[in-house]
Amino acid sequence: MNQSEDLLEIVNAENEIIGIERRGIVHATNLMHRSVHVVLMNSDNHILLQQRAWSKDSEPGKWDTSSAGHIDPGESPLEAAERELSEELGLRGVVLEEMFCLEASVDTGYEFINIFLCRENSIISPDPEEIIASRWCRADELQSWMEEHPDVFTSVFKTIVAYLLETKVL
Repeated sequence: MNQSEDLLEIVNAENEIIGIERRGIVHATNLMHRSVHVVLMNSDNHILLQQRAWSKDSEPGKWDTSSAGHIDPGESPLEAAERELSEELGLRGVVLEEMFCLEASVDTGYEFINIFLCRENSIISPDPEEIIASRWCRADELQSWMEEHPDVFTSVFKTIVAYLLETKVL
C-alpha cells in the first residue's frame, strides 16, 4: 500500500478524534491529525539526527528528529513512538519519556505532535527506505549548523530544538 492510502485519525482543535481519513487527503486538505517525534540522546548528551528520505511527502531530504511518524488509528502516542523507533532505528524495549505536545498549526503540518525523549546507547540500525543518513551531534555543533544552514532542517525540528535548548535538555 502506498503511504497516501494509510489511514489516519483526524482530530478537532481540542485534539479529539472526529473521524478517519486517508493520509493523502489529510495532507492535501490540511486536516488536523496526530504524530510523534522521538529525540534520541546518548550518555554523552549527543542527539541523533536523521536525514529524511527523498520519497517522503513532506520536507524530503531535510534533517529531523531521531525518529518520527504518524499515530495509527487506535494507537496511543507512546505505542506510536515505540513503533517508529523500532521501524526506523531498530530500537526495541527502550525507556521513553513524554516531554511535551506541540499544538496543531501551519508550522506543524496541522499535526498535534507528542515529543518523547529516549536516553540510550544501543547501536542503531537506520532503515534505508526511511533515512538517507544519520548523525550524532553535540548541542553546540547543532546550534552552529542550524544557524549556518537553517533550510536543511524540518520546521518541526527547529521548534523542538528551541524547546530542548530552552529547557536545558540539550
